[in-house]
Amino acid sequence: MILTWLRRRLPEWTPWWFDRIVFKIDDASWWLIYRFNRNHQYHIIRTGLKPGYYDTDDLLEAAILTLFFRFVEVERDGPDEIKANIAEFEESLVGDTIVGKEMLERQVAADREVVELYDWFKVEKPVRENSLQSLCDIWGEKCNETDGWKEPEGCEPNAMQLGEIEHGIYEDTSARLLQIIKLRGNLWT
Repeated sequence: MILTWLRRRLPEWTPWWFDRIVFKIDDASWWLIYRFNRNHQYHIIRTGLKPGYYDTDDLLEAAILTLFFRFVEVERDGPDEIKANIAEFEESLVGDTIVGKEMLERQVAADREVVELYDWFKVEKPVRENSLQSLCDIWGEKCNETDGWKEPEGCEPNAMQLGEIEHGIYEDTSARLLQIIKLRGNLWT
């Protein structure tokens, strides 16, 4: 803030006690900013979930994805910027005498994985969930037309298929969440 800027520009002949006062005021201003300015509340994960009860696995998924999306969209300026960085790194890897070549190769691989995971969670997973919901709607209308206690024919296999599709989405999501956790060391800006 301004006080940090001012403190760095104080002349050497400034009394020590004045420097201490400016330092304490600067600390207090950052203390207030970190607690009350939403843009600087880095310790809070705003998942976007509607108020209500959620199981721990749903909360974990929402928190991990919120942090991952914040990293990709805010800190790295989106997947297109990451793709541009990948292309730039690949161009710089063309020689044999590159200093830090292994590090650049690891970063390129990690960036590719970040883009792949981002695309899966933003594009593919919603498509699969929407198709599952549309199947539920179609089969639900058919299977809800009960005649007394008798189930209509063909509803049991549909429920099994829906369960298998839902379980497949859950397993794919879990595997990709683990990939994000393994990428943790490469998620820096």
